Amino acid sequence: MLRRTALAALATIAFASGGCGGGGGGGAGVGGGGATTGATTGTVRSSTGIALTGFALANSGGGTVAISGNAFTITGVTAGAQTVTVSLAGFTTSTINVTVTAGATVNVIVTLNTAVSDAPPPPPF
Repeated sequence: MLRRTALAALATIAFASGGCGGGGGGGAGVGGGGATTGATTGTVRSSTGIALTGFALANSGGGTVAISGNAFTITGVTAGAQTVTVSLAGFTTSTINVTVTAGATVNVIVTLNTAVSDAPPPPPF
């Protein structure tokens, strides 16, 4: 979780320090009336590093979701603090906190752990 938060923070810092564009001249950045949305991209894998497919994804910031294999892209995400929740049968659900910056893309890696069943083991044959 710390790694994902650090990645989001780095993306925010890089965007804020590197080019909010335009300043006072009407560019596509702070004070310029530009973008109010960003994007989130990422991949989903198991705790052992295996790429996972067939997952369901929910995003608190709206936008359009595209999934291909174990990768996803969410475009048109409202700028600000958002959550991405990924679930897959047989695995625990994972919710990632991300900070989306207008005009920027945040990349995350979602790791799902194998679910532990509370059911008793089947009887021997």
